[in-house]
Amino acid sequence: MPHSFSAQEAMYQLFEAPIWVEIAFNFIYIISISLVAPLFVTGGFLAYLHRRVELEGWDIELAFKNIRTRLAGVVSAVTLFILTTFSLQPSTSYAEQIDKQAVKEQVTALYNEPNVIETETTWVPNIEAKDSSSESDWSWLIDVFTAIGEVFGIFVWVLVGLLVIWLVYYLMQKRGFFANLSLPERTKVNEEPVIPTLFAEIKSKDLPTDLIAAAKQCFEQGEHRLALAYLLHHALSWAQQQHEVRLHRSMTERECKRAIDARVPNQVQAIFARLFSAWVTVAWGHKTPDIDFIELTEQITAMTTETKEQAHEA
Repeated sequence: MPHSFSAQEAMYQLFEAPIWVEIAFNFIYIISISLVAPLFVTGGFLAYLHRRVELEGWDIELAFKNIRTRLAGVVSAVTLFILTTFSLQPSTSYAEQIDKQAVKEQVTALYNEPNVIETETTWVPNIEAKDSSSESDWSWLIDVFTAIGEVFGIFVWVLVGLLVIWLVYYLMQKRGFFANLSLPERTKVNEEPVIPTLFAEIKSKDLPTDLIAAAKQCFEQGEHRLALAYLLHHALSWAQQQHEVRLHRSMTERECKRAIDARVPNQVQAIFARLFSAWVTVAWGHKTPDIDFIELTEQITAMTTETKEQAHEA
């Protein structure tokens, strides 16, 4: 963002616009937040879930691999034992002599070894084991809470509907949420005139009290740029206070001249044209201005003094 841009001045421009611009800004602001906020929260939560799945999924995979490694030896031994038993004596008489219960007990014993399969005991409340008498005793209380929940839900929806109706009525009456907000008055802005950043080398605290006298002194000492800067400070401040000219810090010389011409009389426009022309010659052309500085200073002094006297008489 450029240093010459001021967000505060942009807000002044917005709130000085017609009322329909304020209403549109309010609605667009609320709709933008309503659209972006759920997506932002959902995206962050999904990213968190994705990371947890990656980490915990890897742990589950390692656990299954360890179980497969531990069971591989046992399953191989059982399979080899069964195949050897049937291959050595394939006769029917031997198959009939096999004690199936003993084999089942051996396999069960292998699986019951502590190092083969990890087991964990968890206590779970047995809700279904309640007596029928207790269920009949507390069934009426469950029905009461169910009815209260239904009534409360209907009450909440009624409140939501009334709130929506009130908001619609409020918007129609007040024309926006921020219509009653009090912004700083333009007179307060005019008390401190805005000087564009093309005079950035002159700080406000370094400005002399009498700008006209300081300009004459600087011009006599050969400091033409500083002398014209003092005159422009004086003239621009006067234009903003007397003719309500709207200037911003990011304006160029041409933009300042255009804003002034739209508000001041023709004779004043000619004075500002000479002043800006001399400033451009010195500031950008680095040349000595071809003007009668004393005459220009007297014209600016007469212009500002005449307006002050008229205001005092009024």
